[in-house]
Amino acid sequence: MSQTISRPVQLSDHVVESQATSEKVETWKIIVPYALMIFAQVPLLFLYYKNLWETRPHYQSFVLALIVVPVFIYLGWPKSSDRPFMRSWFSAVLLAIGLFFGLMATVFVTPWFAAFSMICLLGSLLARTKNEETGRSLLPIVLLLLVFLQPPLGVDFDTVHGDRAVITQLQTVSARVSSYFLDLMGYRHNLAGVTIQVPDVNADDGVKVYSVEEACSGIQSFFTLLFLTALFIVVFKRPWFRGILLLLSAMFWAVIINTIRILVIPVADVSLGLDLSIGFMHMMWGYIALGIGAFLVFSTDQLLVFIFGPVDAESVDDDENPLRRRFGRFWNRVLSGSQQQEATRRAAPPKPISPLFRMALWPSAGLMCLFGAVQLYDFVLSASQPGVRVRLFDYDPTMLITDEHSPNQIGEGQNVWIKIDYKVEERSRNSDLGQRSDTWNYVYMLDERRGVPISASFDQTFPGWHELTTCYKNAGLKLVPGSRKRIDASIGETGKSWPLIEAEFIDPTGKHGYLLFSLFDRVGEPYDAPEKWSNFTWFVQ
Repeated sequence: MSQTISRPVQLSDHVVESQATSEKVETWKIIVPYALMIFAQVPLLFLYYKNLWETRPHYQSFVLALIVVPVFIYLGWPKSSDRPFMRSWFSAVLLAIGLFFGLMATVFVTPWFAAFSMICLLGSLLARTKNEETGRSLLPIVLLLLVFLQPPLGVDFDTVHGDRAVITQLQTVSARVSSYFLDLMGYRHNLAGVTIQVPDVNADDGVKVYSVEEACSGIQSFFTLLFLTALFIVVFKRPWFRGILLLLSAMFWAVIINTIRILVIPVADVSLGLDLSIGFMHMMWGYIALGIGAFLVFSTDQLLVFIFGPVDAESVDDDENPLRRRFGRFWNRVLSGSQQQEATRRAAPPKPISPLFRMALWPSAGLMCLFGAVQLYDFVLSASQPGVRVRLFDYDPTMLITDEHSPNQIGEGQNVWIKIDYKVEERSRNSDLGQRSDTWNYVYMLDERRGVPISASFDQTFPGWHELTTCYKNAGLKLVPGSRKRIDASIGETGKSWPLIEAEFIDPTGKHGYLLFSLFDRVGEPYDAPEKWSNFTWFVQ
């Protein structure tokens, strides 16, 4: 009798154990193909983040994001659940987008596409992974990586420099607002583009210049505050609606703190004799400004909690008024993210993954592994041949230019431009003014005392089209309306044309200037200059 009773108990234990083992196997059947798809793009991902570290100092905190993302995934992973994955149409969409951009990264050998593909693939996995604590998915974790994806402005299948465009606009707005408040406070100054000039008898030429570019760079940047906000959203598990509002508020507060930072520097220097523009004090003031921004974001979060707090249970359980009941549930589920709704999500069993998705997952992983093999080939090729598009090791892309590359005089007879000097300026690779500039200065003598100066500058290198008129406007010069034109100059007897841009400027003193510039690529072919330049062409370029 005892033997008859004991057998079904042992069989039941065996069945439970086999079911648990089966569930673990099913879990790994989902995790492994996703891992293969993500790690297949490591070669181009390495190049993308290496470029951020070397040329984008405002993005260098991505290292922290790469460390904390696996930690948050581990902490939020449903370890006690037999079915950690749920059905999600959004996950399928992200998977398709990730595969497409993985193909684009392989075909065009573009690290930015690989980074976007990786974020989509990781988001696809997390979108169908249920968080036991909130009942929602782990998708918000990808925000920590998304903030380090350069804005897709200026994509030319070789590089992306949208963050530079954002910083330029931030500099312009911050400088103008700071100048406005300096006027209200009675401080004499001149706003020249994105620099603030203050009278100072101890400075060269009697003017001390405060660069807005420096005030908007480094760890105190727009992107750093975005990362801190994304970290706040993930740590405190804010619902997606309030999370989006919080990110938008971070963009607004970034402009405010940069304006405050720029405003305080000349005020402290003039009124207190405290120079916050350089050295240790400059760095500390930057950290303080960043702390003010973080506090403002936290205050905004508390305001959103107050505004979008959960409605009472009567509104949710009102059977006599179905419209009120539906609105109350919508408010608590979407806008509030209340604990009651989270408890409902936790209790609800997740819908199983569709068989079609399971069938498509492994072929997708095989396709991405093929893409990864091609990317690895390009990666190895770049290490041995530094002349290809993707380069692994540091190199100098600039041409060697010397004083002898220009004549000592231009023209003949009485109409002669005489070279008076030559200078070279080396900058960082990510400088808006180019990595290297070779400048020759000439003068046309009207008489023994008066001369007309002219400068010829050869600037290297720029990703895509570089609109030089923007640089002169940021320096305080005003573009004469309608003066920017494209002209096509012929090249010798070849019959080819070289597109040039000419423009006229006027400075605050009334002096006029004439600008003529063009670009060419690394093999010497002329770059197709845009005939018109506006906010739209700036966006697509």
